[in-house]
Amino acid sequence: MERGTNQTMKVFKAILPVGIVAVIVFSLYELQYEDTLSGKEKEAIEYHTNDEMEPLVDSHH
Repeated sequence: MERGTNQTMKVFKAILPVGIVAVIVFSLYELQYEDTLSGKEKEAIEYHTNDEMEPLVDSHH
């Protein structure tokens, strides 16, 4: 049990800095994105993108 916990901690410590950086970058990106678009515009863009994606998927079959 002790050795397993040690290994987990090593992995955790190795991943932690990467995770923190990823979270920071993601938050900054999200903040920028939120400033650029209002909620309604973002929803419209997401909806539009989904509509465009489905015909593309269908045409490959």
